[in-house]
Amino acid sequence: MLAAAVLSVAPLAAQGASLEPIDRIVAVVGTTPILWSQLQEEINLMRQEGMQIPEEPEAAAAMLRQVLEQMVQEELLVQQALADTLVQVPDQQVQSSVDRLIGEVRARFGSDAEFRQQLAIAGFGSPEEYRRFFVERRRRELLVQGLLQSMQQRDQIRPVPPTEAELRAFFQATTAQQPQRPASVSFRMIVIRPDPTPAADAVARAEADSLRAQLARGGDFAQLARRFSDDSASAVQGGDLGWLRRGVTVREFEQVIFGIRPGSISGVFHSPFGYHIAQVQRAEPSEVQVRHILIAPEINEADRARALDTATAVIAALQAGASFDSLERQYHDPNEQSLFENVAGGELYETLREAIEGAVPGQVLGPLVLLEGGRERYGVVRFDEARPEGEYTYDELRDYLRTQLGQQNMVARYVASLRNAVYVDMRL
Repeated sequence: MLAAAVLSVAPLAAQGASLEPIDRIVAVVGTTPILWSQLQEEINLMRQEGMQIPEEPEAAAAMLRQVLEQMVQEELLVQQALADTLVQVPDQQVQSSVDRLIGEVRARFGSDAEFRQQLAIAGFGSPEEYRRFFVERRRRELLVQGLLQSMQQRDQIRPVPPTEAELRAFFQATTAQQPQRPASVSFRMIVIRPDPTPAADAVARAEADSLRAQLARGGDFAQLARRFSDDSASAVQGGDLGWLRRGVTVREFEQVIFGIRPGSISGVFHSPFGYHIAQVQRAEPSEVQVRHILIAPEINEADRARALDTATAVIAALQAGASFDSLERQYHDPNEQSLFENVAGGELYETLREAIEGAVPGQVLGPLVLLEGGRERYGVVRFDEARPEGEYTYDELRDYLRTQLGQQNMVARYVASLRNAVYVDMRL
């Protein structure tokens, strides 16, 4: 084929025709060429993402070399991933990932015509061509991710901790790329939960014991959960809570579900939510698939009124100068968060967000009615600080940068070892 192509242009050359190359090889990795057109595609994508492409010739050439070096590194890793039988990237994973990406891009435009117009400006003839481009691009990204994750799990590569000087230099070099720190607030909160009467608690315990007895006689767990569980979110799923990792649920519940064998059913046990019966369906070292039945003691108006009176008394004590720490130890529900530091407003309950809007440092707010999962509690807030949007400081980003740079150093060291074993020819 190559000979035919050469022969086909030979007569034109003999006639003195002017020939312009339509593409050229700018690097070779192993036996795989990287083309000038592929390098230009990367530059165009960077331009579309808002990056400034220098116009000064020397700066532009330096950027081309840097981008080409990144492409060579990616190709080295992709080739290694393809040769590693433990790295698998299912086609469905690629397709679903690209579906989400294209859906997000399409949502930015008001119509298909506008979307197609922008694709044409970017050099894509159709949405199908755009999709094919990103399918291959995403496949390569997932191959590289899978390779690095697999090698770390096998302890074949490890993060390389940076020095303090490297961290500071990295911070200075990437400041423009770091996200802005969002506006945030800091405050402390005492949460008071209404407690049931002893009589209501005893009724709930008796109902849970009765259900456990039915299970012991062969009762259907899912059916009983649908009929009787007070956890409405899981009851419709037959009590299924899915896979739970350590640290995501209350201590009393976690101790039980990580202490019973798969397939077995626990006895009745108590948590701040009420009385539970749990069944572990499957288990891994750090997580279990579990379902449960919850019987919550009835909370009546008198119980809620007592909790509200307590919250009101806590507010009065704080306003009179009482220690927040001592009141927290006495009244705060230990299963609830108390300290909120530099939290973005969008991460808060709507009730909290509205209550603290416009608050001044030291102001005491409440009682706030907090509703979550059908449970009503009362919050007393001491507002501490509001921080405007701004740039992150080095100290705020230090741990994040250490992790990020440690991973980059790991990849750079591994790529250097690959370059010693694979033919690489840079021709830019």
